[in-house]
Amino acid sequence: MKKNTLWIILAIIGLLASWLVPMDVSANPGPGKFAVLISTGRTTADDTMYHSEYWYDLVLTYKMLIDKGFTHDHIYVLYGNGTDFASSHASYQNPYSNPITDHAVSRTDIQNIFNWLASGNASQGIPALTNNDLLFIWWMGHGVGDASCNTSFAVSTTGEYVSDAELATWTSAVSYQRRAFVFMTCHSGGAMGNLQNATTVTMPSCTCTQTSISNMYDVVHGEWTYWVDGALQELLPSGTTVASDADNNNLVSLQETFNWGSAQPMGTMPQLSDIGAIAPCTFIQLDEPGKTVEIYSRDHLNDDGTVPSYYEEWYHGPDLWVRYAEDGDTYDTHQEPEFGATNYVYANVHNIGCAAANNISVAFSWVETTGWSNPAAWHPINTASIASLLPLSSTRVHVTWNTVPVPGVYCLHTRLNVTGDLENTYGEAYLDNNKVQVNVTVADSWAGAGGGWFFFIENGGKESAPIDLVFNTLDTPSGTTVHLELPPNLKFEDVRGAKSFQREDRWTVLEILAGAKEPATIVGVQMKPGEKQRAIMTLTLPENTKIGEEAAIIFEEQVKGKVMGGIQFISRTAEPEIVMCNLLRTKVNVFRSLGEVFGLDEAVRISKISEEMVESGKCRDTEAFTKAMTEIATLEYSIGKKLQDRSAEYGAQYVRATEKLSEAVDKQSLPAIVEAQQEVLLYVSIILADALAR
Repeated sequence: MKKNTLWIILAIIGLLASWLVPMDVSANPGPGKFAVLISTGRTTADDTMYHSEYWYDLVLTYKMLIDKGFTHDHIYVLYGNGTDFASSHASYQNPYSNPITDHAVSRTDIQNIFNWLASGNASQGIPALTNNDLLFIWWMGHGVGDASCNTSFAVSTTGEYVSDAELATWTSAVSYQRRAFVFMTCHSGGAMGNLQNATTVTMPSCTCTQTSISNMYDVVHGEWTYWVDGALQELLPSGTTVASDADNNNLVSLQETFNWGSAQPMGTMPQLSDIGAIAPCTFIQLDEPGKTVEIYSRDHLNDDGTVPSYYEEWYHGPDLWVRYAEDGDTYDTHQEPEFGATNYVYANVHNIGCAAANNISVAFSWVETTGWSNPAAWHPINTASIASLLPLSSTRVHVTWNTVPVPGVYCLHTRLNVTGDLENTYGEAYLDNNKVQVNVTVADSWAGAGGGWFFFIENGGKESAPIDLVFNTLDTPSGTTVHLELPPNLKFEDVRGAKSFQREDRWTVLEILAGAKEPATIVGVQMKPGEKQRAIMTLTLPENTKIGEEAAIIFEEQVKGKVMGGIQFISRTAEPEIVMCNLLRTKVNVFRSLGEVFGLDEAVRISKISEEMVESGKCRDTEAFTKAMTEIATLEYSIGKKLQDRSAEYGAQYVRATEKLSEAVDKQSLPAIVEAQQEVLLYVSIILADALAR
């Protein structure tokens, strides 16, 4: 029986997560979701009206529930004589290794299944439900009614009937937090009165006086079943997408299901009973659909709050971003955290529950690593509070961040907590909709002038494991130059999808093709537990790139094909004056700190020149910028020897960058000056970060 299905949890040693072992999300059963599917006839032939629907509609609903996170061992199917029908239509054949059907359908079988759900039955592998669970009950068949709107449901296989009062009695013994009934029978509207309460949603296919009908779609279906399943899936069996998610929050509620489904062409009038007003905030795809308070922030653009979310994009966090100015209520474009300056960190918080969420805590934090991490190791930024967030509403909060510790790329987090919905113990954001992580770094770029980032590749696991470094450039315009620099002591087996060569300083340089359909991969990187290696990524957009166009590279660390960490690098073409001012603004804080740490008067002078240019607005003037760069280039070159003494490895690269800058200044080439200055700033930032970290 499928009730004894063994769910296999694949253990993977987690990069950057020495404290945990991530789970295979495909095997995550999801708590608290149960369904009873009752199809009261038996299909013996395909394509027969008022006959084949018993199987077709059952398969359609079963597959929908599996897609929405229900597990085989929590779906109890009563159908025909207890065996699946072998349809000739591929779409309505059982695609699973286990049978869909659990039991034959009769009065006794129906009563038994609800008795077992009420008290538990170990021999059947059925647990007793609790008041934390969702119960979804679906009924397909014939029905009869009387003048008083009392409904009796026919069990066609046995000639028996179950009255709506009997069904109400049998199901009332089962514990649940919320339950939903969907009926596809004649006169089913008469069942609403006996079933209704503040925690029940009932959606019968017609009023108590109407007869429900079937129709021909891809195959024959009961009309209401066809539209309900289509609404919940946002997809019809024909492949047509449907707009049932009216509020575009990536979730389809039972209310939206009814609204969209009942608006479709049918011969009857579907009904809705919801005296507790819970249909708008009951989403069967959530792992705990019955929670009264349910807050979350998105891991990716299509995140609907389901746990686990789509783990391959879990670190893109669109509900978490940084701004240089306190303007995040207007702009939600992420800016790179700025060292030495005040940053404003924003978060969107959503309440998809049925009750107000009061006194929400939104904790912001940072870490340098690129993957999952122990929450206890995250460094706090600040905490915001939300006094009250109404059901089905969203709000935005922010905190200031004045203590960006060193120049570099940061992973940011939010952790949401409120009474009734606390974060779990997992560090992975995709396993907890109360956590969000963003590993996105954005740079405003001058078309034709290169710019770069340094970042860390790290094994935070307890064991050594071969790591694949994967670089996806599909969203990078053709003609973009993409270089990856790897340190001499980083060992790996092979490079695929990129050209590589070794510089004189023994650094490996990869030339990665922009816009490639297949990613470039560094195969089998060997790192000891806790080992961390710095890498450098540079992008040069084509000179004809239009203002506002972006190049995006998605970098992922994978172990056996599983994403264990990642960064999205974004280079956005901006107006030249914006690039010049941003460059000088960054130099203000980096060189001021460099002067303080190493006692370099020249660095302090560079900081002051840069600050004067920014505050006066002269940074926007190309002539003034070029003149300032001439003086700055001389000062930067003069401290090269001192920095080489402090950092033999990066000091030499800094000197080469200053030589490149001097040549650009001599030629009065503004794009070349910007590119060389960005390179100087990159290596100064590395040297400063290493000094501050000691």
